[in-house]
Amino acid sequence: MSRLAILIWLTTASVCVAQDLPDLLTPHDHHEWARFAPGSWKKLRHTSQAFKDGVAGPISVSTQTIRLKEVGDDYVILETASQSEVGGQVFDKPTLTFRSGLSGEPDRYTATVTPGDQEAISVNGIAYPCQLRKVVITGQTEQVSGNVFYCPTTAPWVLRRRFEAREIGGDTVIKTIATDPIALDMPYPVLAENKTVAFFRTRIVVPEKTSTTSVEIHCADVPGFVVSSSTTTNDAAGKTLNRTTITLVSYEAKPAERNPAAARRRGLFRRNR
Repeated sequence: MSRLAILIWLTTASVCVAQDLPDLLTPHDHHEWARFAPGSWKKLRHTSQAFKDGVAGPISVSTQTIRLKEVGDDYVILETASQSEVGGQVFDKPTLTFRSGLSGEPDRYTATVTPGDQEAISVNGIAYPCQLRKVVITGQTEQVSGNVFYCPTTAPWVLRRRFEAREIGGDTVIKTIATDPIALDMPYPVLAENKTVAFFRTRIVVPEKTSTTSVEIHCADVPGFVVSSSTTTNDAAGKTLNRTTITLVSYEAKPAERNPAAARRRGLFRRNR
């Protein structure tokens, strides 16, 4: 999965105002990182197993700590520190720092968000009124476009996503990304506390190559939202290539300071420049 696809997968969306086209897909209060103060962090445990010709390989275990370093008007800066576990020994990996736009675009990518119609979606027989957002994220070689369904009353606020990726100037779809809610407003134990979470299923397809299916649990009280996930990748013939699980080990969520003046400057809408 490409970094752009991952960022699109984890993206949330914003509400619009008449005659104001938001250049941010996500308001700070509803962004998986920007809703928290710098210094917030989470530690995840990754367990992965590759398959070759149907035979399972060794299990790989690693941990990753993601720390929020900075929150800007339209970006966040994150720092990741990882460790791998091999034969009972722990090896540190280089610490990485990267910047992401609040619309899900990596550094040096551009994002355009256009408000669409009002539309309700049904989850387990309950209707959730949503606001459609049309999104285009453009890099040097790839463009991802699609729709995001935002519900301002229900965390984690983005309830459905549909994206297609194409090479710049090309018409052929090289990747599709679809995320759908399985259940919302569900109780779930997050470490030592009982929290309200949402379950999502995401399917990423690279035509004639691979298909990846993930089931994730999102909690809006945890930086980065994701507290657990299970992922399986298959080849075009349906054979399993990889299975990965991610579980939350620990976290610290520092509440962001808000004030009305900052909210007007940094809030849901700013005119495109």
